[in-house]
Amino acid sequence: MLGEGGIVWRRYQKPVVVRVYEDLVNNRIVLLDSPTGSGKTLMILYAGLKYALREGLKLIVSVRTRSQMDMYLKELKRWFKDVIPTFLIAKKDACPLYSGRDGIESIDIDCQKCPLRDSISTSRVIRALSEADDVLLAVFKLNSSTPPICTYHSLRQLISEAHVIVVSYPYIFDPSVREPTIADILSDSVLVIDEAHNIDKIPDIYEKKITRGIIEQAIRQAEKRVSDSIRKNVVELLKNIRDSIVDIVDGASREWYEEVRLPLRLGEDELELLGEAASDVAQHIMLEYVVEANWVKRVYEFLYHVTLPGFHVYRSIQGNVKLLVVKPLDPSILTNVLSIPKRLILMSGTLPDVEYIRSSWGISGDYDYIDVELEYGPVFPNSRRFWVIVWDVTSKWDYRGEEMWSKYAKLIEKAHKLSRKNVLVITTSYTEARNITSRISGSIPLFVEERDTILAEAVEFARRDRGVIVAVASGKLSEGVEFVDENGHSLVDIVVIAGIPFPQPDDYTRKRVSILAEKLKVSYYDALMRITSITIRQAIGRSIRKDGDNVIIVLADKRYRDRRWLKLLKIRFREMIYSTTDLFEKVLRTQDTLK
Repeated sequence: MLGEGGIVWRRYQKPVVVRVYEDLVNNRIVLLDSPTGSGKTLMILYAGLKYALREGLKLIVSVRTRSQMDMYLKELKRWFKDVIPTFLIAKKDACPLYSGRDGIESIDIDCQKCPLRDSISTSRVIRALSEADDVLLAVFKLNSSTPPICTYHSLRQLISEAHVIVVSYPYIFDPSVREPTIADILSDSVLVIDEAHNIDKIPDIYEKKITRGIIEQAIRQAEKRVSDSIRKNVVELLKNIRDSIVDIVDGASREWYEEVRLPLRLGEDELELLGEAASDVAQHIMLEYVVEANWVKRVYEFLYHVTLPGFHVYRSIQGNVKLLVVKPLDPSILTNVLSIPKRLILMSGTLPDVEYIRSSWGISGDYDYIDVELEYGPVFPNSRRFWVIVWDVTSKWDYRGEEMWSKYAKLIEKAHKLSRKNVLVITTSYTEARNITSRISGSIPLFVEERDTILAEAVEFARRDRGVIVAVASGKLSEGVEFVDENGHSLVDIVVIAGIPFPQPDDYTRKRVSILAEKLKVSYYDALMRITSITIRQAIGRSIRKDGDNVIIVLADKRYRDRRWLKLLKIRFREMIYSTTDLFEKVLRTQDTLK
C-alpha cells in the first residue's frame, strides 16, 4: 500500500525518514525540530504510516489550526492515494443543524435526540474529502448535501476504516472531547503532535469562561426549559451563584489575568443538580428544534472545573466584557495523555530543548531529538539570514512612551525604505501596535493586526502592497500564516521584533513561569526567556519559506545584547550586526545584506 510513488526527496529528508522509522521500531519518542517549509508533514506521514501499517496501528495527527489540516489532506491525496483519512473538527462546525449559528458552541449540542443521529454515510465522506483541498469546505458541502447526513458522526464512524485520523488539539488534550471520540483507539496508535511548541498554550485551549450575562441567561433558560421537579431549586441555585460572584466579576479592571478566590464552593449535590438541569435544557432544545446556546451547561462546566486540582480562577476584561476564567496553571496536568499512545512524535519548527520538554510538559521516556539543520545542514542552502540588534530602543515598561514609540516608528520607516518586499513587525501587544503605527508615515501601506483580523486579508495585503504588516506576538499573524507568492517564495524580507514579547506579567504568567523555573532549576528570568524565545523563533519563521529567500531580522531592543538570547535563538555571534535607529540604514547598506 505504501510505496514512494514518485516522491523526490530532498537531500536530508530520506535520512530523517529512515531515522524516524527506526526510532518508532525501537520505541523511542521522536522529537523533530525542522524549519517551516522543510517538508515535515511528508516526512512524518511516510515514516509514521510505514510503521503504523506494519503494526496494525492508527496514525493520529493532532494540529492546532484548520489550515494545518488542509496540508495533511493535500499531502495524503498527492502521495498516499490508497490511504483512507478522516478529519475530526469541532462538533458545531460539522453539525448540519447548527453549523454557522452565532453563539452556538460544541458543548451546547446534544446528539442523543437528533433526527440525523443515525444518518451515517462514510462513503460520502470519503468522496467529499477526495474531491477537496480544504477540509472545512468538504465539511460544509456534506452539511448541505441531499439526502442529509450527520457529518460529525459520519466523520467519527470513518475512524474504524481510516488509516490516518487528523484531529484538532482538543481531541487530544480535552478529556470531554477525547473520551467519546478517540480515547478507545489512542493506545493502539502512533500519535503526532504537530507544531508541538503550542503545548505550552494547552491551558488556554482548555479554559472555561463565565460572565454575569451568561449566568443571567442561564437563570432565564432554567425558568423556561428545566423540568418542573427541579426548576425551583435550580433557579435559586443559579441566583445564589450570581449574587456571590457579581462583585468579583465587576471588579475586573484590565485585560491581564488577576487571580481570585470564589466565595462559593458548590457541593457534589449542587453540582449534580446543575448537571441534571443542563441535560434537561439540552433535551428541550433538541426536541423543539430551536437554535439556542445551553447557558446552564456553560455555568455547570465552569463550576465543575473550579473543583479540579491544579485549576485556578482569574478575572479579566476581554474586549468590553468582564469575565471569570478557570484554567490549569501547569500544562503537564493535561499532557499525561501523551503517555497513552504506542508511539509518540512531537514536531515543530521551533521545538524547545529536551530539558524544557521533560520539565514543562512532563514527558519522559527514551527519545531521539532530531535537529534537522544542525545535523543535516541548512534546509534552504541558497537562502541567507542576517541579524541586527538595534540597541537604542526597548519595550521595557519604564521606557515606554511617546519618545520610544516614535523611535520604533522611525526604525520601521527605515526598514520599509530598504525592503524590496514587505516588512513584518512583531509587537509585544495590541496596545503597542497601535501606539507605534499611529506614528508611522501615512504614505506607507500598513496592515495592523486586531483581535478580529481575518488572515486572508493580511495575506492579500502582502501580495498586493509593498508595505508593513504589524502583528502581535502569539497573535494570529505571528505564526501559522503563509506570506508567500504564487511560487511559494516569502513575501517578507525584513522582520522587526519591536521589543521583547514577554507574556504579560499577570498572576497567571508569574505563577506559570515560577513553576517552570523551579522545574528547570534556573532563575525566573531565565525561564521567562525560554518561553519568550519560542514566540520569537515562530515569528522569525514567517520569513524564509523556500530556497533562495533572504531576510534581515531586526531584534529591536537593547536587552538582546544579553548573549543568552543568541543561544536561545540559535544565532551565531559572527552573524550579528549592531546598530542604532539613526545609523540603521547606513549600517545595512555597508553590509552584504541588501544584495
